[in-house]
Amino acid sequence: MCGIAGFTGTKNTRQLTQMLEAIEHRGRDERCETHVSQMNLGMNRLAIVDLQENLYPLKYKNYTLVFNGEIYNFAELKNKLEKQGVKFKTDSDAEVILPLYHQHGARSFSMLEGMFAIAIVDTKKKELVLARDKSGEKPLYYCREKGSLGFASEIKALINWKTSQLKVPKLLMEQYLREGSLVGDKTLVKRVNKLPAASYLVWQLKNKKLISKKYWQPTSNTTTSESTEKLTKKLDSLIQQAVKSRLMSDVPVGSFMSGGVDSTLIACLAKQEIPNLRTYSISFPGFGEDESSYSQLAAQKLGTNHTEIACTPEKIRPIVDSIGQYIDEPIVDTAVLPTFLLVEEARKSVKVALSGEGADELFAGYHRYQRYLKAKKISSLLPSEVWQELIKVIPGRWKEKFIRATTPLSKSYSSQNIWSAAELGQLVVGSSYQPQKKQPSAELFRNNPLLAMQLTDYHHWLPEQLLMKIDKISMTQNLEARSPFLDTELINFAFSLPNKHKHMFGQNKYLLRKVAACYLPKEIAWKNKHGFEVPLNDWFRKELRDVVEDMVDELGKLNKIFDKNYLNQIKDEHFSGKQQHRDKIWSLVVLSKWLEKHRAEIEI
Repeated sequence: MCGIAGFTGTKNTRQLTQMLEAIEHRGRDERCETHVSQMNLGMNRLAIVDLQENLYPLKYKNYTLVFNGEIYNFAELKNKLEKQGVKFKTDSDAEVILPLYHQHGARSFSMLEGMFAIAIVDTKKKELVLARDKSGEKPLYYCREKGSLGFASEIKALINWKTSQLKVPKLLMEQYLREGSLVGDKTLVKRVNKLPAASYLVWQLKNKKLISKKYWQPTSNTTTSESTEKLTKKLDSLIQQAVKSRLMSDVPVGSFMSGGVDSTLIACLAKQEIPNLRTYSISFPGFGEDESSYSQLAAQKLGTNHTEIACTPEKIRPIVDSIGQYIDEPIVDTAVLPTFLLVEEARKSVKVALSGEGADELFAGYHRYQRYLKAKKISSLLPSEVWQELIKVIPGRWKEKFIRATTPLSKSYSSQNIWSAAELGQLVVGSSYQPQKKQPSAELFRNNPLLAMQLTDYHHWLPEQLLMKIDKISMTQNLEARSPFLDTELINFAFSLPNKHKHMFGQNKYLLRKVAACYLPKEIAWKNKHGFEVPLNDWFRKELRDVVEDMVDELGKLNKIFDKNYLNQIKDEHFSGKQQHRDKIWSLVVLSKWLEKHRAEIEI
């Protein structure tokens, strides 16, 4: 785990150092800088595998590499390459990348099992190649500026490299508010893009041509006729293999364990390999809806060395104040707050932690899937023209719900729906936002709507919110987070399951729970999904009330962008208890803090 950065042009050590200083939190063990073939390359290293110094940049023939991440199948790849005559000099997992790339080109990226952001300079072809892992666990940004190309693990490094004032296109700001993050390769910073998951980019240094392509897609052949018992055994084996491979480390490894089925199963399997496994969970004192009783039960049953961290308004206030710096680009996920406390505590005793990200997308764990499917079933009871007439007389927020229910799922499905189109029109002066096109196709939404929603979340909600959150927050504390559920074989297996194995007997994630029931108490294996439900609705009315008031004052000054009367309306409705506006308020607080931190200007 590291932070990488670089840019094309003549050697400029001062500029490269400034970029690396902006992301030094990503790796404090070692820094390397080099200049090769009109390319400045740098890396802040967090040493996890092969702890010897001066490993980077790695070189092979006409290639030079800087790298962020882990390659879990490196031993297998190394063995094959050695049989072909390749000589290795280190025990680093990253050393297999360059000889593999030399043999297979961009196809080599699909052969890597792991999480990664890769930068390769090919001095023979005069090319810079950037690549990001299949699920998007590691972020990678790039920017074209005056005929040059810069890249980095975080936007803040590119802000240091850019010389112009930071500009935020208004339309992209609206997309952030509506979707909770930006879709595809966009960021809120003008001319700064992010490389999508499972993609690579080639920058031709000579003619300054940019080529970007996908190198991998998950398979989704749902025609298997295997029995539930056979599929359960296969899934069990795949999860065990995924967990075991992600324990590869020369430093201490722990596991986050919320008390839900996903993270607890991961911790249980890790405990089989690490007898004194350390686990970490969050509680919300005074609020009875957290999962702390389940994490305590799990720790007792599994026999882990467990630490529970209390999440309180006093503890999260400094995180809220600095959120614009921590998250790097705005995302609307309130779980970022307890995640920071979790990571902060874990880093005191381990350098790597396993997490349960990806299970809900792979095994259809979100309650919203069933809500959308039920809404579509209800909407099919009447002809569309009848619904259109009914919508005209339906009042308030129910109108928006009925509009969504009667709109084709390929257009209406959203992971969050923070601000409705009507609300966005009241909040943003001259709003012109239109829903963004997402994967997958409208045809799949018609033929298999559940799988289509899963793939939508896998391609967008997972990399653009959940993985972005865990990467940025874990790296603030110099800790590496790994997600066993995002193993390639596991992904392909899950997306090829028939729907009946995802939701059976009224239970979501059915097949995954069948596996978990072999290891965990039934109270955990079959409990309903809960998630990180941070009690911000209550805290925004009491202990964090001033945070809301400050946000309204700050954004209210931008009267050409925001309607201050509507901001006050949202605030007053929440303070009075008339409405619960937690996510709306949080989206605005994050935006306000981020704009302030980076002195950004919204373009009208």
